[in-house]
Amino acid sequence: MTQGLRSYNAWHPILHTLWIKATTLIYNSPASYIFSQIIVVALCVGFAIYTLTKLGLPKFLAYLLSLFYALWPVMMFYSVTMWKDIPFAAFILLFTTLWIKVIFSKGAWLKRPINMIAIILVGFVVINLRNNGSFVVIGTLIMFVIFLRGFRIRLGLILIGVLAVNMLFTTVINNILHATPNPLNQALAVPSQQIAATFYNNGKISNELKAYFTKILPEENWKKDYNPYTVDPIKHDEKYNSKPIDQDFGLYIKNWAKLMKDNFTIYVKAYLHQTSAIWRYQSPNHHKVFFGTKQDLEKANYDVRVFALYYGGGKNNDYINMRAYAKYKDDIKLTGQTAVSFNEYVKHRAETSKDTLVSDSKFKLYNTFLNKLYDKIQTSGQNIFLKGAIPLLLLFLAFVANLNRSKGENWLIFLPIVITIITIAIAMPATDFRYSFSFIFTVPIILFVSKLRANQDTV
Repeated sequence: MTQGLRSYNAWHPILHTLWIKATTLIYNSPASYIFSQIIVVALCVGFAIYTLTKLGLPKFLAYLLSLFYALWPVMMFYSVTMWKDIPFAAFILLFTTLWIKVIFSKGAWLKRPINMIAIILVGFVVINLRNNGSFVVIGTLIMFVIFLRGFRIRLGLILIGVLAVNMLFTTVINNILHATPNPLNQALAVPSQQIAATFYNNGKISNELKAYFTKILPEENWKKDYNPYTVDPIKHDEKYNSKPIDQDFGLYIKNWAKLMKDNFTIYVKAYLHQTSAIWRYQSPNHHKVFFGTKQDLEKANYDVRVFALYYGGGKNNDYINMRAYAKYKDDIKLTGQTAVSFNEYVKHRAETSKDTLVSDSKFKLYNTFLNKLYDKIQTSGQNIFLKGAIPLLLLFLAFVANLNRSKGENWLIFLPIVITIITIAIAMPATDFRYSFSFIFTVPIILFVSKLRANQDTV
């Protein structure tokens, strides 16, 4: 989108797209964005640790916590990975840290207008970095309004402020960029998996329901595309037709519920498989959680590398350019804009984009070390580094310890991370680690917070 190869689409958060676009204006390379991401993530972590020291965390523990984030094998890769999930995780941490300051000051921190503005702005960023961010921010604010008595007016103003800023941004940006809305099927990973599992396992499907769901995808494709751990083969199938869903989403939900009534066990198993990376320690059938890739950019398939599309192996660049241009024209038509010529599209957009996507490490020894570390994580380190089971257990223990130590509202600081987990569990599109990373990133800070005591004067 930032290179003009695809129209702006809310499927990828517009705010993150604009962030990438801004960095390309400085230097048209992924490296410029990565540099900015490293700075932002480091600032979020640094602010969180600094806040803990103000609350009484010994400095040597603060240094150890800093070293953990710096040397955490996962972070060595994700700090230089160009996914929206990485800054989203950092801003969930920052959002949580602001609420820590609110709770540990017994609400007094909200008395300064600048602090209220900080929560509004951070909440706005969280909402616009991932689709589930809105549930995290609004859900947290509503709960604070309910339980933090004495500051309900200020919290209500913050909630209104977040909604107003977000509405203004969405309205203005969508009008300027002519962004198309996020397709409904992007949020239907779990229902799609459950429907596919029912076909795959020859579940009980009435003629009425079969006629409906085969309008979306033929029966043989539901069976062929079903992978218990990712919905991608289904939603990227060329025969997948989302029109029945878009035309009547209520009917889709109604039919999904009817199918569940007769295939409840299949539904539950499909759900547990789809979300297994969050809660399961041991992978079944040697399944590997997707962590990322160590492949050099220039070695990626031309269609994926340049257009973020996949047309199958063995296709030449001319064929891919024609297919990508046809999609570009169809998308642009929806926005009411005029498409550029095919020559302009290929020579001045596709070729320019391709030339910037090159891996060129200046530190060969470090690159070799990272490749070996990547292989280690992907094999023997899967259960320790790429599963949510251990972080979930630690989070639960921290929550229990917090309840035992405090009779006040300290439990509210767990809200952002808990709501994040819930929203991921509801609509997790694949067992990729990056989804679990959204909440795991904050767990170390929460662990230390649960051992600290409120001190209004130091916040």
